[in-house]
Amino acid sequence: MRRSTVLTRRRFVGLLAVVSGGLLAACQQQPAAPAKPAESKPAESKPAESKPAAAAPAATNAPAAKTEAKPAEAAKPAADAKPAAGAAPAGTLTIAQGIDPDTLDPQATASAAVWSITLNIYDTLLTRDKEGKLQPGLATSYKSIDDKTWEIKLRDGVTFHNGEPFNADSVKYSIERVLDPATKAVMASTLNTIGEVQIVDPLTVRLVTKAPDPSLPSRLSMNYGHMLPPKYAKEVGPEGVAKKPVGAGPYKFVSWQKDEAVTLEAVPGHWREPKVKTVVFKPIPEGAARVAAVKTGAVDIAAAIPPIDFESIKNGDKTTGIEVTSNRAFLMNLDTINFEPFKDKRVRQALNHAVDVDAIIKNTLNGYGKRLASSVIPECFAYNASIKPYEHNIDKAKALLAEAGFPNGFDVQLDSTDGRYPQDKEIATVVAGQLAKVGVNVKVQTFEWGSFYDGVQAKKRAPIHDIGMSTELFDPDNTFSTHFHSGRGTIWARWKNDEFNQLADIGRTTLDEAKRREALMKAQLIQHDEAPMIFLQQITYLYGVNKRVKGFEPTNLEPIIIWSASVS
Repeated sequence: MRRSTVLTRRRFVGLLAVVSGGLLAACQQQPAAPAKPAESKPAESKPAESKPAAAAPAATNAPAAKTEAKPAEAAKPAADAKPAAGAAPAGTLTIAQGIDPDTLDPQATASAAVWSITLNIYDTLLTRDKEGKLQPGLATSYKSIDDKTWEIKLRDGVTFHNGEPFNADSVKYSIERVLDPATKAVMASTLNTIGEVQIVDPLTVRLVTKAPDPSLPSRLSMNYGHMLPPKYAKEVGPEGVAKKPVGAGPYKFVSWQKDEAVTLEAVPGHWREPKVKTVVFKPIPEGAARVAAVKTGAVDIAAAIPPIDFESIKNGDKTTGIEVTSNRAFLMNLDTINFEPFKDKRVRQALNHAVDVDAIIKNTLNGYGKRLASSVIPECFAYNASIKPYEHNIDKAKALLAEAGFPNGFDVQLDSTDGRYPQDKEIATVVAGQLAKVGVNVKVQTFEWGSFYDGVQAKKRAPIHDIGMSTELFDPDNTFSTHFHSGRGTIWARWKNDEFNQLADIGRTTLDEAKRREALMKAQLIQHDEAPMIFLQQITYLYGVNKRVKGFEPTNLEPIIIWSASVS
């Protein structure tokens, strides 16, 4: 009996290491070896107050290593490292994004562009480095108590920007706020496996899950894991949180002029060592305008540079370009529930055969993007490399449409974002033109992000609409549970398949790595065959950066981390 328990724990920790720490190395189809939790520790630093700076947190989660698994501590604080002395934050950094925030309440939106701002105001229990590995945040360590309980140790001495202390009460309030239907957290499914938040002492909490949940620590690093000050949040209510956020991050909120700018100011002495004093996020929807802004020096960093302009940015006298393969899949979501033609999978397959994705990547994205065969990116755990993209075959597409009873095609609307994703509206136009060749007449309508997202939440988007699906956890469960599982109440799911749901459930709750891998790989086969989306490409993020900016290291997650950057 005891031996059985030990083995279970080994598998559990090995799986944890795969899911949370070493996913980039552990993907593909090779089973990950049991991992030994990292012994290195993050800086046990004192936040805020008068002490300047702190050494950057060291890695706490080792990649899936070829070492013996060891239960319990999955992340530990590093030694007793003390903050190193550093210069006071100075200068102003201006960042251009394609959209303006719809809210600054991190728990009320799924927008990564909003996350770029809130990530610097708030803080999460855990975070990720540029390679996607989990790092400590407001938590200094975590460990499994049993198959359903995670114990988390909190960073001592942290205060929110309004002076409230960060402690176990804050964690309990913040997580329960996400789970409260009144919050309308559209991604609440990321944390809804939590059944109870137990306070052990002011700096220790236990998260008790409804079923084994090996990837919960990873999900705590997402924007839904932002910690809020309970007293302030209760006093100002949702409207106040949305307009005047107060967090415990390295930057505090200063002002928000709608459609003009969001301004933040560094918190001196914060343990994350912010180097720039003032940071301004400016919404510039037009790609060409963002290019011009960074070339002229009007902004220091421009996100989502149009691919056609990237070389000129990269080789500019005053600018350079940074290219990052993202964790985001760009797809066309199909309404298989309400739109009659899409209820037949042969129609959905026909659309995948009709769209020439390689041509889109070559001609519309200037080669920046990688074709996908499903919604799962190759860097993910349990990625099924045996699945090949749909062949571009007009005759086959026409034959499938005829078999499904649509030999003359049909009319349909496509709703597209404008400026949210690289060349999004241009891709929508190309897709429409390609579908017309098989008789499917597509009317394209474009929307700025806020309006588009409102329509998604109200379930009023057209039978085809685009979506950039992020996989922050590098695990198919990330999107299967939030975008495809029809029983989890997500706003994106427009497809129901019981077998897929069952396999996704196994992927979320099973601790046996081999069984979990098998289920997730099979689920990808079903998704590919059922084609509830037109599978397009893995997005490449392109940034334009003024050469006066130093230390800006974008991650394969879209949110922009700015505390490591400085300006000369």
